[in-house]
Amino acid sequence: MATEKWFDAGNLRWAWWAWEPDYAYRRQGNCMGTVPAGAHWLADWYDRIHAEETVKKMAELGITCAVTHFHKGFGLKHEAEGIRRTKELTKLCHKHGIRVFGYVQFTSIYHESFFKEVPQAKNWIRRDEQGKYLCYSDEFYYRLNGCFNNKDYLNYLKKCITHGVKYAGLDGFHFDGAHARPCYCEVCRKKFRQYLTRKFPQPLERFGIGDFSCVEIPPEASINTHNENLPAGESPLHDPLVQEWVRFRVDGIAEAVGELRTHLRKIKPDGALLSNPGIPRFHNTAAFSGDYAYAFGKQADLLWAENGNVPGVEDGILVHQVEAYKFGEAVGYKVMPTVWYHRKEGIRLPETAPEIRLQLAECAAFGGSPGVNWALRPKEKGTRFAIDDKALAAATGDYLNFFAQHPEIFLGSRTVTEVAMLYSFPSITFNYQKSYLPFLCMEQVLVQRRVPFDVVFAEEIGKIKNYRLVILPNVVCLSDDEAKLLLEFVKSGGTLYITGECGESDENFRERKNGVLESLRKHPRVTWRPEIPEMVDMPRLDVPKVPLSPQADNIVSEMEELLKNENMIKVKAPEMVAADLRRSGSGVLCVHVVNYRNDRNAKGINVTLRKDLSAGMVAHYFSPDDSTAKGGKVVAQVKSGSNCRYSLPSLATYGILVLTKE
Repeated sequence: MATEKWFDAGNLRWAWWAWEPDYAYRRQGNCMGTVPAGAHWLADWYDRIHAEETVKKMAELGITCAVTHFHKGFGLKHEAEGIRRTKELTKLCHKHGIRVFGYVQFTSIYHESFFKEVPQAKNWIRRDEQGKYLCYSDEFYYRLNGCFNNKDYLNYLKKCITHGVKYAGLDGFHFDGAHARPCYCEVCRKKFRQYLTRKFPQPLERFGIGDFSCVEIPPEASINTHNENLPAGESPLHDPLVQEWVRFRVDGIAEAVGELRTHLRKIKPDGALLSNPGIPRFHNTAAFSGDYAYAFGKQADLLWAENGNVPGVEDGILVHQVEAYKFGEAVGYKVMPTVWYHRKEGIRLPETAPEIRLQLAECAAFGGSPGVNWALRPKEKGTRFAIDDKALAAATGDYLNFFAQHPEIFLGSRTVTEVAMLYSFPSITFNYQKSYLPFLCMEQVLVQRRVPFDVVFAEEIGKIKNYRLVILPNVVCLSDDEAKLLLEFVKSGGTLYITGECGESDENFRERKNGVLESLRKHPRVTWRPEIPEMVDMPRLDVPKVPLSPQADNIVSEMEELLKNENMIKVKAPEMVAADLRRSGSGVLCVHVVNYRNDRNAKGINVTLRKDLSAGMVAHYFSPDDSTAKGGKVVAQVKSGSNCRYSLPSLATYGILVLTKE
C-alpha cells in the first residue's frame, strides 16, 4: 500500500476542541454549538479545555487528533492571544501524541475588528444581486463573507496558514464553512465571463448568443423558478447559462481549496487540509452552495460530513451516513462525521452510551475516521465536560482503543465488491428531484439488503471495468462518451441494472431524439425498469429519512440473476443490521456488521462467502462490545456447496468477521 500518513483512516481518531475562540463566543452572546456563549462561567470551562489534564485524558481515551480554534475571522492581530493559546495547546497535544488541526473560517470576516486591521478587505466581501455585502446570516450580521475568488482574500488565508505552521506548530488546518451563496462582486462577474469564453469559443448552438461580453451572472432565484413549491435548488435546471453558472461556482470553490492545500504542502509537506463543505445534505448542494463531492474532494485530504444523518432507527426507518463514506472512498479523501441530533427545541449531541457506540461503529465499519464532536462540550455550568460521564467515557474509550489495537483491520480499509452505482453530476444537479431521490432510494436498498457497493462518479466512468454489475438509478443525463463506455462494458461481459429514463438527455440536460442506451433495453445482461422501482415517497426534511422500497427484495433478486447468483457475500440478519465486505491495507479480508437498532441484540446473523474468498481461510470474530471477542475468537465455518457459511455471535452494536490464511 501507499506510504502511511498520520491522517489516514485507521490512524486518526479526532475530537472537537472548541472551534471558536473565547472572543467569538462573547461576540455572539447566545448559544453556539451547544456552548452557552454568554455565560459568566465560560472562561472557567475554556481554561479547562486547554489544560494538560484534559489533553492527557483524551489521549488515554484513544484520541490522536484535536481540532481547535485558530482564526475565526477577527484578524490575526485581534486574535493574537487566542492563537498564543492554540500554540500552547498544540505543544501539550504533541507531548501526548495528539496532532492538531487549526480551525479557520473559510469565508467569515468579523468586519468590526477585521476592517481596522485590513482596511482594503472592504473590497474582498461577497456581494448580493443589489451589490450589498453578504453576511453569514441575518442573525450574524457582523460576520461578512469573504469572496474566495478574490486573490487578495485567498492570499490572506495563505498568510494564516503560514502563521499557523511557523508560529503555532499546527499539523493541519480545518477550513470550516467552505460553501457559499452566489456572489455578484466584480471579481466574480469578470471571472464568470472569462470562464464562459474560455470553455465555449463558439457559443451560438448551446446558448443562442455569439459571445459573452455582456453576460451577467443569473439571479439567485433562477435555481428555483420552475416550481415555487420545491425547496431551494430542487427545480429542474434547463437554462444553459444557469447550468454553467453552477459549474463555475463548483469549480471556483474547489480550486480555492486546492490552492490553499498547495500552499500548506509547500511549507509543511506532511500537513493536512480538512474542510467542511456541508456535504452530503438533503438539498441540491451544487446548485445552492457550490459544493460537489467529486470536485471538492479532489482538493482536500479530509472532509467533514456534518449533517443530521445520525445513525439509528427513526419511525421505523434506518438512518445512516453511508453515502458520505462511499463518496470519500470513490474520490480519495477521508471522511470525519460530525452529526447532530435535531429536535424541535434545537440540536443536541449524543447522551447515551449506545448512541456513542453506534456513531463510532458505523464510521469504522464503512472506512471513516471516527471521533467525538461532543466530548468536551460543557455540562453543569462548565464544571464538567460531557466526557466526564463515566458511561460515555467508557463507551468511547472501549471503541477508540479497540480501533487503535487493530490496525490490521482498519488501516487502508476499502470495500470489496463487484457492484457499483453511477453518480452523474448533471443528472443529480440539473434534475435533482427525479435523479437524486432515486439514487438515495437505491442506496437504501443496497444498505438494508447488505449488498456491498462502490460509487463511481461519471467523471471517472472508466472505472466501471472493475465491476461486474453497474447500477444506473434514473441517470437521465449521459454524454455520448459515457454512453459509449457503458455499451462497451456490456459488450465485454458486464451487466447493468437501469431504472427510469436513463440516457434520455445529454450531459447538459438536453433531451435527445432517441436515448443513447435504447439498444440495451432487451439485452440479456441488462435489466431495465422504467418505473423506478426503488423510488418511494419521503418527507421533505433536512435529514434524509429514506424508507425502504417495497420492491427491495425484487430489486436485489434481479441483480443476483444478473450476477448469476455468484455473489461475493450474502448476509442474513435482522432488518436493521447493515454490513460491508472490506479489505485492509495489509490484505486482511473483513466483514463488518453494524446493528442500528442497538437497544436490543441482533441474533441469527449468518455470513456466506464465495469459495474464492473463503477457501483456505480461518475466521475470527472481533467486537469492542464483547470483552471475550476484543482479541478475536475462532468462528466455525460450514460448507454450503462451494461457499462457506459463518454464524456470528449475538450482536450488540458492532462486530467484525476477520479471515486470514490458515
